[in-house]
Amino acid sequence: MANASGALAQLNYVTEADWGVTPETPSMKKVRLTSESLAGAIEQIQSQEIRGDRMIAAVARGAVDVRGAFNYEFSYGAFDDYIAAALFGSWDTTSKTVTGNTLSFADSTKTIADSGSGLGDFEAGDVIKVSGSTSNDGYYTVATAGTGSLVVEESLVDESASATITIKCEFITAGTTVKAFTMEKWFSDISKGVVFTGCMVDTWNLEIRPNQMVTGSFAMSGKDQSFTTSALGTPTAAASYDPFEGSQNTIMIREGGSVIALVSSVSLSLSNNLGSVYALGSNSKADIPEGRSNLTGTISALFQDLDLLNKWLNKTPSSLDVRLPDPDGNQIRIYLPNIEFGGSTPQIPGEETIMLDMPFQALLGTTLGSQILISR
Repeated sequence: MANASGALAQLNYVTEADWGVTPETPSMKKVRLTSESLAGAIEQIQSQEIRGDRMIAAVARGAVDVRGAFNYEFSYGAFDDYIAAALFGSWDTTSKTVTGNTLSFADSTKTIADSGSGLGDFEAGDVIKVSGSTSNDGYYTVATAGTGSLVVEESLVDESASATITIKCEFITAGTTVKAFTMEKWFSDISKGVVFTGCMVDTWNLEIRPNQMVTGSFAMSGKDQSFTTSALGTPTAAASYDPFEGSQNTIMIREGGSVIALVSSVSLSLSNNLGSVYALGSNSKADIPEGRSNLTGTISALFQDLDLLNKWLNKTPSSLDVRLPDPDGNQIRIYLPNIEFGGSTPQIPGEETIMLDMPFQALLGTTLGSQILISR
């Protein structure tokens, strides 16, 4: 008899149109992961009857509680659905898009100009993709933005306006739209599986450290579980780009648009504070109500001056800007427009370099209307 092996197991998912209901013909997708702990626990309720012989009279089957997480190495495009579910938002792929033959490029000033003045929707910090040009296709980071031109941080090649060129920025912010998945844990070597319905993202964690893959986890809360001997469908593969590596990223703390600290590592944790509601007549969850979107984290920076400590002491707001490039030229930007630091007085642990470990709370950015923006 074959035994199930983790090396041959996989986690698949499909987005639900109605919470807790698997689509009739699900188009399954694979989850890229390093490990997972998704499971359905069923509470066993013990009778309190006194029998006179010290024995337990009975046990009853209680409620199903589907919880657990999957851990991953963060890569471009592979986790877009889960990021959207964690943020209760949707990727905007159309608002910041310009196509025309009026776009030109100047390397000396790192400027993309539009004689048609159609660049007004772009903002400083946007990660943009240029396509259709003769020599400038690729990804760029906007340093300053105006209706007629964008100044980028990267080098350009001089190019006059003639070709039909598209400039695009896809992005997402936190919202209020519930997104849920049916998730299937499939053991291919024994053709057995477990199906979890109504799975929502409770927490999203991300760890960015030097000389390591960027890693993280999505912790889930689900409605119900069932066992199966028939897979829900043949899953399509997730985007296969290499994981982001921490040493290649750029992490900046800004105040008033100026960089005041370069950070060696950062951890982010977004919690949706999901609840569980049960009703009579069923042992599965009747609802998973969402709580507040609480985004916190910690940065680690070299102790070079008092800037960060004074920001903590004086309760001065800052912004956090994380840029993650991969070897294929893809880039993700994670931007927190309004953070406030916690902290403590630095300690002397010994002769090694002193680091400032600064916890922070992300708050609403009034212009953005969210505490986080992710662009790709």
